Amino acid sequence: MAELEQQRNALTKAIEAENVRQTLFEDEYSIKAYFDRFLHVDFDNAEVRDSVLEYFVDKIYLYEDRLVVTP
Repeated sequence: MAELEQQRNALTKAIEAENVRQTLFEDEYSIKAYFDRFLHVDFDNAEVRDSVLEYFVDKIYLYEDRLVVTP
C-alpha cells in the first residue's frame, strides 16, 4: 500500500511539473507580445515612461559623476 502511495505522489508531482511547463510554453507568446508593446512606444508620453520605469527598473542611483540603474 505504501508503494502505491509513493507512486501516486510521484505521478502527481510529474503531472504538476508538466502543467507548469505547458503553461510557460503557452505563455511564451504572451510574454513576447508584452515586450513588443514597448518596441515602438512614445517615450514623450509621461504615462508611458512611468509604466516602463515601473516594470523594468528597480532603483536609480544618481551620483555626481554617473547614473546607475538597477533592473
